[in-house]
Amino acid sequence: MNTVFKFYNQVWVMWMISAAFCICYTLKNQKEKLRKVFSVFVVILILASGIYPVLGTYTWLKGFETSPTLDGTAYLKHSSIRVDGASIEPAGDYLAICWISKNVKGSPVILEAVPSNAPWDQQFDYTYYSRVSSLTGLPTVVGWVFHEHSWGYKTDITEPRINDVNIIYRTEDVELAMKKLKDYDVRYIFVGSLEYMQYPERGLQKFEDGNVFKKVYDEKGVQVYEVL
Repeated sequence: MNTVFKFYNQVWVMWMISAAFCICYTLKNQKEKLRKVFSVFVVILILASGIYPVLGTYTWLKGFETSPTLDGTAYLKHSSIRVDGASIEPAGDYLAICWISKNVKGSPVILEAVPSNAPWDQQFDYTYYSRVSSLTGLPTVVGWVFHEHSWGYKTDITEPRINDVNIIYRTEDVELAMKKLKDYDVRYIFVGSLEYMQYPERGLQKFEDGNVFKKVYDEKGVQVYEVL
């Protein structure tokens, strides 16, 4: 899919060159009256096409209510985020994600929350889910499923992974959680705003078991555990 996007960017350049030639050719080879009509049409078309860059930019940048930045994590510092109808404060997640980016070496698998109910693609993609893996570059057990499906992975692969992630967070059975963590070679477990909103406290409490988990981060209501 992304290959198509990149290809048609070049096609637009070719179309622009062709359009410029066609406009010049038409203006040169038509009668004066037709040239005037065509010129007016071209001007109107150019002005109309200029509306979207202005209004589209304003809309996508939410009326320029924030300062421009290249920091993809900046929105986490001060804003609240709506997830499944609830509002969560991601500032603690932001600090934890910064810590992970600075201190975790290599590419270990990290576990984070996934939606609880189907249809997965409507609740998963373009939401706050997968925020840790997206902002740190670390692999996770399952990401935005629409994109996974676009790359050829079907529901028989993604749905069991989603179910297993939910089981790991929800279950109070440490042995069951450890078995599934080992199945996916998970090294770190993230427990932040989204996990506390979605999973029962008794399920999350098992990660305090020092025999199998080590708490490596604990700030602003967010914990990161290492699987021993």
